[in-house]
Amino acid sequence: MTLRAVNASSKLYLGVGDFPHPATQLQYLELCVRYVQIFEENTTFIPRALEDFVRLAHSDYTKVRYRCWYLFSRFVRGVKGRIGEISQTLIQAIGDLLVIKAELQPDNDEGDEDELDSNGGSEIQRDTVFNSQLHLFDAIGCMASAHSVPLQSKLLYIQSVINPLFTDLEQTIPAAKEKDERSLLQVHHDIMALGTIVRGFTDWMPGSKQGERPANEVQAEFARAAEAVLVSLEALSFSVVVRTAARFSFSRLVGGMGAATLQQLPRWIEGLLSQNSSKEEMSFFLRLLEQVIFAFRGEILAILDAVLTPLLQRVFERLAGTPDGTDEELQLEDLQKEFLDFVLVIMNNDLAGVFVSSGKFPLPFHIQVIINSLN
Repeated sequence: MTLRAVNASSKLYLGVGDFPHPATQLQYLELCVRYVQIFEENTTFIPRALEDFVRLAHSDYTKVRYRCWYLFSRFVRGVKGRIGEISQTLIQAIGDLLVIKAELQPDNDEGDEDELDSNGGSEIQRDTVFNSQLHLFDAIGCMASAHSVPLQSKLLYIQSVINPLFTDLEQTIPAAKEKDERSLLQVHHDIMALGTIVRGFTDWMPGSKQGERPANEVQAEFARAAEAVLVSLEALSFSVVVRTAARFSFSRLVGGMGAATLQQLPRWIEGLLSQNSSKEEMSFFLRLLEQVIFAFRGEILAILDAVLTPLLQRVFERLAGTPDGTDEELQLEDLQKEFLDFVLVIMNNDLAGVFVSSGKFPLPFHIQVIINSLN
């Protein structure tokens, strides 16, 4: 079917969402996302489509409900320039779906607590409801970022979502300190949600041409979110689940809060590279640090000088360990490679002076340590 034909029959399509069969509802939602360009050209269709999305986001059919959350995020991203004036209504309409309730999953004999996926995410306790719920937080960040939304409204939308998360973290951390599994997972979910809101709001990174830098007032709100994550991380750094969520949010918060990231960097390193951190976690975090160094290469010298020694000490401790089995050997090789890349990033961005500043071993010492670890 051609775009013109779809455009001519759009009014008919909008009525299909009322059909009660779940398969029809799903197909209707898929079509709305696939032909989102039609809604950009015919803005009068957008309110009806959004009404259908909100209604089906509350569907009694589980499959329809969770799939709708994902498709709603995609649809909002496609028409966000056209819905600024109704963003508040939408956020209020889905507000009841934003309540996070962590659910422990049945034990999986095939995995363990320290297993990470290729993105540094924990494989344990995959909460399928929450994974779908994250798309709603992404959609809210996207709606709040629309140019048509006034700055004060942006702040209001962000605060209306992150403040309840702050409250939930504050109430949950005491039980999580006692190593209650559900509480730890709840903290994980809250932290992930904070990072996802930032990801929905902006894909900007310092020094890049992609995306748009958030206003200073918005960056201040994201800095509050980062502070909440750090407080949680400092209290619960023993938990791989919390460290994984914090690392996820850190990678998103860098663009959301800009240079304010640098002042918090020592605390991120302290929390994410704790004594409990695995070689694999260190490799993932070094990758993130490489991005931060590149993004803030003109501003990071003083902070990097302050954090480099404790950072290297922790990396060297892991490099000096004797691997126990094939998996640990592969993790050690990956950490060696990542650390070499980290050193090269520092040197390629004209920051090599941090290796020879006061109180540090000279650069050849560090390079010799790596060479020895590779042999």
